[in-house]
Amino acid sequence: MLRTIGRAVLILAVTALTGCGTSRTLTTRGQLMAAGTTPITVYSEDRHVYTLRQHVVEDSVITGAGTVRRGDERSAFQGSIPLTSIRAVKTNSKNVMKGLALLGVTALFVEALAEGNGHSGGLRALEDKPLVYPYSGGGGGESCPYVYSWNGERYVLEAEPFGVALGKGLELTTTHLLPSARAEKRVIRVRMTNERRETHYVNSLSLYAIDLGDAPAAVLDGRGIAWPLRHAMAPVAAHDAQGHSILGAVARTDGRMWECDASRLLPGSGYEDVVELAFAVPRSAAEGTLVLTGINTSLSTAIYGHLVRAAGDPVTIAHAIDGDPELIARLRDYLADASLKASVWNGREWEPAGSFQPEANAVTFTRALRIRLPGGAGDTVRVRLRSMADVWKIDALAADWTEAAPLTMEPMTLLRAAGPDGEDLSDALRGDDDRYAILVPPDRVELAYEARSRAPGNRVVYAVAGRGYLHEWTPEGVAENASWAPDEGRLALLKELLKHRDLALRPVYEEWRSAR
Repeated sequence: MLRTIGRAVLILAVTALTGCGTSRTLTTRGQLMAAGTTPITVYSEDRHVYTLRQHVVEDSVITGAGTVRRGDERSAFQGSIPLTSIRAVKTNSKNVMKGLALLGVTALFVEALAEGNGHSGGLRALEDKPLVYPYSGGGGGESCPYVYSWNGERYVLEAEPFGVALGKGLELTTTHLLPSARAEKRVIRVRMTNERRETHYVNSLSLYAIDLGDAPAAVLDGRGIAWPLRHAMAPVAAHDAQGHSILGAVARTDGRMWECDASRLLPGSGYEDVVELAFAVPRSAAEGTLVLTGINTSLSTAIYGHLVRAAGDPVTIAHAIDGDPELIARLRDYLADASLKASVWNGREWEPAGSFQPEANAVTFTRALRIRLPGGAGDTVRVRLRSMADVWKIDALAADWTEAAPLTMEPMTLLRAAGPDGEDLSDALRGDDDRYAILVPPDRVELAYEARSRAPGNRVVYAVAGRGYLHEWTPEGVAENASWAPDEGRLALLKELLKHRDLALRPVYEEWRSAR
C-alpha cells in the first residue's frame, strides 16, 4: 500500500515541476447550447458525480438530464447544477471544454482522439508530427506550448513557455531568447502552437528587442533579465558525485550531454544529482555570470499517467492545483527540489548562489545565473550544482567574469494575433490580466510584432515572454475512478504524503529507471 501511495504522491509533485476572469471569445453561448447533446461528467463540491447525456449552459447553471452518483449510489437526474458548486467537468468536446473554461470552470478533455475545431489548415510548422499523449506507462514526452520564430525562410522551434505551470495555482511567466528571429519589412513573425494533448491557458505573449551594444551575445537569467556574454570560459575541472571527471561532456556546447547515471537511482541513494566545478578566476573579478546550456528530461510527463491511474482521474488534482493553497505550496517545494541549485565554496562552507528552474524538454536552452565571488577566492572558485535526480541533461557549463550590467530590453508592439479560426486574440495576449487565449491541439496563433528602425550597426536579438498555465488531458488506458483511496480522502492523503520525500521517491524511481 505504501509503495502505491508513494508512487502517486511523487508523480503529482514532479508532474508540476518539469517538464500548459474571462478569456478570448472561442465559444459563444449559442455554440455552447448547440453542443448540448455532447455527454459531460460534472464533479460537484459535495462529491456528487453527474453524467449528463444532454445539457445546456444558461447563465450561472448547467441544466441537463442523466444520472447522479455519490459513492455506490446512483439515480436518475434531471435539473440544474450551479456553476459555483462545480469542482470540474470532463468532456470529449473541445468546444464545450473551451466554453466552460470561459466561465471559470476547470474543464478537462479526456477522449483519445480530438474532434475537429474548425482549424482546417493543420500545423504547417510540423505537419507530420503526431500529437503527443501524456505518458501512460512507457516512453517519454515533450513540453508545451511551442513558440516558433520566422528566420526569413521558415519557422524555427525555439521556446517552451511556462512548461512547469500545471494548473492555475502554478501560473508563471518565463522569458526565452529567439536567436533565429529576423525582421522583414519591420515585422517580426512568431507562431505559438499546441501540439500536445493538453489545454493551454495563455495569459500573454510579449516580444522584446535586446540591444547587444558591443557584446557578441546575450543570455537571460531566470528573472528574464538579459546579460552580455563576452568571454565565457569552460571550467578547468568538473566531477560528478562519485568523483568521476565529466569535463569532456560539459566543456563546450556540442550536443554531448552529461546526464544522470540511471543505474544509481536506487533506494538509499538520496535520488539527487550533484556536479562540482572549478573555474579559473581573474584576481580583479568580484562577480560573474554562470552559464548553463541543457535540457530537461521527460520525467514530469512520464509520471503524469501514473498519477492519474493512482488517483482514478485528474479531476481532484486539477481542481486542487487551480486553487488549493496547501497543495500549491507543496508543489512549489518540489519545484525548488527539481531546480538546479548553485552554491559557491567560501573556504569554510557552501554559500547558496541561486538556481536554474526546469523549463523545456524539446528545445535545448541556455540560462544565466549571476554569482558573487567569496572574499579571498584566489585564482580558482568552486561551484556545486545539486538537483533532484534525472531532471537535467547538461550540454555545457561556463562562466564569464568580465564586468557586466543588464542589457536594455525594449518591448515590441503587438500588431496582430490571429487565432485558429482567424479570430483576433490581440487583446487577450497583450498583457497579464484576467483574459486568456485557450488553445487545444492542433490550435496555433500567428503573431506579428513591430520592429523599430535602428541605426546601422545597431545589433539586437529578440526574446519572448509567455505567461500562462496548462492542464494535461487524461492519458490513454486510464480507467475512470480506478483509485487507491476513497474520493473524500484522496487530496488530503496526497498532501500529507508529499511531506515524505524519500517514501514517495522510491517507487517512482524504480519504475522510471526501467522505463528510461
